[in-house]
Amino acid sequence: MRFHPHWHGIFLEGGFDHDARFIHIPFGNLQKMAQAFRQRVLALFLELGLIDRDRAEGLLCWHRSGFGIDGSVGLYATNPAAMERLAQYKWSERAQPAPAI
Repeated sequence: MRFHPHWHGIFLEGGFDHDARFIHIPFGNLQKMAQAFRQRVLALFLELGLIDRDRAEGLLCWHRSGFGIDGSVGLYATNPAAMERLAQYKWSERAQPAPAI
């Protein structure tokens, strides 16, 4: 098995107003979002001394950086079965022991 660090997240496409109504605001350019996330992660690694500036600059030049955002899966309030599957998946993921590095 190969070490493959990755992160899963659930993000709202929008937000709630003062009257608790949800306002849908679609995501913009996911490639730009991934690039911004990559820059922030590498900046954090620099700040923590995990990598040096040359390494960070080299990683920023990679075309296949490993930083990507998949916005193809939607989760809607009209589909409670899908919400249940996601909750079960996330719960089983948390129950797994962390890999030894």
